[in-house]
Amino acid sequence: MTTTGWPEAVHAAMAERKINTVCTIPDGGLTRLLNLVKADKAMRLVTLSTEPEGMGVVTGLWLGGQRAMIAMQSSGVGNCINALGLPSVMRAPCLMLV
Repeated sequence: MTTTGWPEAVHAAMAERKINTVCTIPDGGLTRLLNLVKADKAMRLVTLSTEPEGMGVVTGLWLGGQRAMIAMQSSGVGNCINALGLPSVMRAPCLMLV
């Protein structure tokens, strides 16, 4: 019997939903998931310098017909408050794994 953890389950769910880009500020708790994304040739890992940058990236990708998500630690959400206006105004989905 093979046991999978949450990173494998999230990665599989992302693939099912055709999410091909993950934006992140690396965090120790996300390491396994980020390594799975990096190893998946159908996905791209984008390392951000600040969390709000991710809002622009995922909104731009959505406008271009692609699906993306942002993976961050909970403290990063507070940094995104103003930037969350962009996907809101554009009525773009903004999937965040916090």
